Amino acid sequence: MEDMEVIKERTHEKTHGQEDADGAVLVELKGLWLKSTLQTDALQISTLQIDAQQIHIWNLTEERDQINSSYVSVMKELDQTKDKMASTAAVSCADGWRLFGFKCYYLSQISYTWSNARRQCYYQGADLVVIEGRDEMVRALPASSDRTSLGYTTQ
Repeated sequence: MEDMEVIKERTHEKTHGQEDADGAVLVELKGLWLKSTLQTDALQISTLQIDAQQIHIWNLTEERDQINSSYVSVMKELDQTKDKMASTAAVSCADGWRLFGFKCYYLSQISYTWSNARRQCYYQGADLVVIEGRDEMVRALPASSDRTSLGYTTQ
């Protein structure tokens, strides 16, 4: 009988020990499941954040493209307006200056060296010019003079 009691006691100890081991495994499995769930949730949150950033980038790209398109349109309109103004603007020259092709020319009655003529033009806010075409020369130079210093300005 005594042997029976020892066997029962040992069986009870093994069963009790097995229950403790099973409980530990169960706790560990629950911990792993919780960790896996948290990692999955974190991954889903990261994916949502990336999606939101991609949408934001797409919206910014669309906005940039619209601004560029508007800029191009405005610049084109500005160029057209400048062209219209240049073609319709009445150019007037200061006293003593002659108009030719939307440009004002000054014909000096004094004969200067090239350097002095250039300096005089500079003082008047003009440039000394080289006349490149016969039409320009005929209109700019007076018919009565054989030697003329010529100054030029676009203002």
